[in-house]
Amino acid sequence: MKSAVIIPALLSTLTLALAGTASAEPQRLAWSDLDLSSAAGARTLDLRIARIARTLCNNHIGLDQAHCERGIREEALSKLPAPARNEYASTRQQRLSASTPRRDQ
Repeated sequence: MKSAVIIPALLSTLTLALAGTASAEPQRLAWSDLDLSSAAGARTLDLRIARIARTLCNNHIGLDQAHCERGIREEALSKLPAPARNEYASTRQQRLSASTPRRDQ
């Protein structure tokens, strides 16, 4: 059986603001098939989370949609087991460090 994170259709902190606008069905985020210590695995997880967030937040516009999607992302990552979350965070940090231009004097 594959591990998955269940993302509630509405985050508890957003329930009143989003009631009736997001899908009532919980979304499943499969992650056990990914190597979160690799850039490709972390990138694939990002894409899966983004797809779910777009689905759940599709009735929002502008900043409301961005806020909703950010909340879904935070919720999804918080549901990952600590070892997987740590691998993902480490990989993301490495990616960000590699893409940030160095300032040499």
